[in-house]
Amino acid sequence: PFYGRILASLKLKGEETVMVGDRAKKDSGPTKKYGIHTIRVETGKYRNETAKESEEADYIVKSVEDVIKIIPLIEKKETDRLNSLIANAS
Repeated sequence: PFYGRILASLKLKGEETVMVGDRAKKDSGPTKKYGIHTIRVETGKYRNETAKESEEADYIVKSVEDVIKIIPLIEKKETDRLNSLIANAS
């Protein structure tokens, strides 16, 4: 309900938003049912956290710098370039 209320108050659809976090279970997992794009940054104490497939982020990157590169590609729906960027970040 938390994310649904946020989307409603901002008058946005899930696919118009991005959630960036470092914890799959707490950050990306709850937002996926709203259609929110999810990016997990593998840093800090949660970088090795494992999650169910349903909880894992749409995109996993190694740094915040990668997030800055990904967001414009999500906006443009440039799937091929996104996949290439993700593969090179690993």
